[in-house]
Amino acid sequence: MKPVVSIICFAYNHEKYIKETLNGFVMQKTNFSFEIIIHDDASTDKTADIIREYAAKYPDIFKPIYQVVNQHSLEKGRVTRLCYAEVKGKYTAICEGDDYWVDPCKLQKQVDFLEANPDYVICWTDYNILNDNGEITTTDFGYTKDVIDIDYNNLFRPYSTYTLTSMFKREAFDLELYQTLKYYKDNSLYVLLLREGKGVFLNFVSSVYLSLIHISEP
Repeated sequence: MKPVVSIICFAYNHEKYIKETLNGFVMQKTNFSFEIIIHDDASTDKTADIIREYAAKYPDIFKPIYQVVNQHSLEKGRVTRLCYAEVKGKYTAICEGDDYWVDPCKLQKQVDFLEANPDYVICWTDYNILNDNGEITTTDFGYTKDVIDIDYNNLFRPYSTYTLTSMFKREAFDLELYQTLKYYKDNSLYVLLLREGKGVFLNFVSSVYLSLIHISEP
């Protein structure tokens, strides 16, 4: 069965966090199928071993990619290209290997909204923050509604559009155009998607963002 959602997870030396990330994926309760495309970029710790354990336990949904040579260091955008080439779902969700989801209905809620509102191409949700002391803190964007439209005017102010909560329509994402940019980040993805339709913030907490200095690729 073709998946409705493709989850993309970029992992590199995330041994301390990856189980939490993967648990957030497999606990999702949906009335549709989804796949997990997880790319381990030649981690030097036990990240790949942990991914293999989950892939063996859930072979129908895990689509792992294991590298023996770090791809990020070889070519800008190579990892992104490798992962997006495997996407089969109508929608794509992203969560890196040191963040995690806490709402088991995250995917269902986002798909329900996007299916009911076809003029929207991307949605985000609220999230909590895990700080250096292991404490969970909440965000306060000042939103008072359950559904908040996001456009170029409020895309970054307040900055509520974090990648770990995002879901977007695959057909709205032009990967070739994205990779022609000399410099690109998650923000670049959002800007390109909003050329194709509307964005929305769904005001519920779905995820936890690790506020430590993220482990960078070599």
